[in-house]
Amino acid sequence: MKINYLIIAHNNFHHLNSLIETLDEENVNFFIHIDKKSKQQYQSNKSNVHIISDRVKLYWGSFGVVEATLKLLRLAQSTINDGYYCLLSGVDYPIRPNSYIKKVLSGDIEYINILPAPAPCKPMSRFEYYYLNYDRRVKTFFSIALRIMERVMILLKIKRAVPFKIFVGSAWFALTNNCVKYILNEVEQNPMYVRFFKNSIIPDEAFFQTIIGDSSFLSKTQTNLTYTDWSTIPSPAIINETHLDLFIKQLEFVGSYGKYYPIFARKFNDDSELLIQKIEDTIRKTIPRQ
Repeated sequence: MKINYLIIAHNNFHHLNSLIETLDEENVNFFIHIDKKSKQQYQSNKSNVHIISDRVKLYWGSFGVVEATLKLLRLAQSTINDGYYCLLSGVDYPIRPNSYIKKVLSGDIEYINILPAPAPCKPMSRFEYYYLNYDRRVKTFFSIALRIMERVMILLKIKRAVPFKIFVGSAWFALTNNCVKYILNEVEQNPMYVRFFKNSIIPDEAFFQTIIGDSSFLSKTQTNLTYTDWSTIPSPAIINETHLDLFIKQLEFVGSYGKYYPIFARKFNDDSELLIQKIEDTIRKTIPRQ
């Protein structure tokens, strides 16, 4: 079984290298997208590391993350055409042994959080109203003008027709080759998916879920494999020693989408070296029993 890690990264390249080194084994490939806004250049001498050259600027809430993910899926599928396609961020890290990860990713399950919309914290207004693509985290004349336009349309209740049943979830997933083939074919054959979600907000939490939710693959889905702590402000929280205690004591966690058994955690940074060493010395030394 091949594992294709699709990694969307912005910075923290030292940690990204640690992530790749840790997961790198036989039949493992890496496909990397670096945010076009990044001023750092990322390179790798590994033959199984493929870096997207046609990069996208990634802004919170915009279509860029979906576009980058599609580029990664297309490249990985055309290069390998086998195994699982596991989407991670560049600040993730495995919290279980590689042998256990291989065991989890050896079946016919689509690991993706998915619920019909509306769902908690994911209202239908994200899709019913018309949103524009821009950097929402900076205040410029351009961004303020676009935000005013959006607000006016919402106040006037100018809604869009929603052409399909919307499903929502979180951005990260691990999907089978057959599911990825289906998604890419649907995107190619039905350009309405891209057209519609380009003008939604936070579309990476609905684009792939909607395609899967309206297909036979829905019956094969289970909750995703990444632990994220949303209890802090700002969130998500940086993984710390308290989280390590949880990972040692618990295999099963409960989130908004039900029970799940994470094999990755998010997020770490370039200052997490000591913590990562503790993960290697303790948690990843033992194969958990489920």
